[in-house]
Amino acid sequence: MTRTIKQKAALDKLLSALTTVRKFTDVKYETAVTPGKLLVRLRLPNFPEISIGRGGRFDMPEIRSYDQIKGASDSLTYPGQTAFDACLFGDKHALRCGSGAYRWKSN
Repeated sequence: MTRTIKQKAALDKLLSALTTVRKFTDVKYETAVTPGKLLVRLRLPNFPEISIGRGGRFDMPEIRSYDQIKGASDSLTYPGQTAFDACLFGDKHALRCGSGAYRWKSN
């Protein structure tokens, strides 16, 4: 399976916001494609795995809950109003929830 155009656009949007909003530079990541989902692991401390659906919708399966106000626009702030906002600040949600967020190991 391959990424859909909407998944690629969603990933590009996330990577761009990580640079412009969060001020992370040269973000490294890995992706895996499963039926209907693009899984993204950011090589940033404490970020959980991000799932992007075929239509470009964001989710963080390891995080129990985060705000998703119906019809809201991305606020680009924490805790945010949308699933995209939550993914942009996934590290803060992971620390707040004490989830088992994926952590990159130093080599």
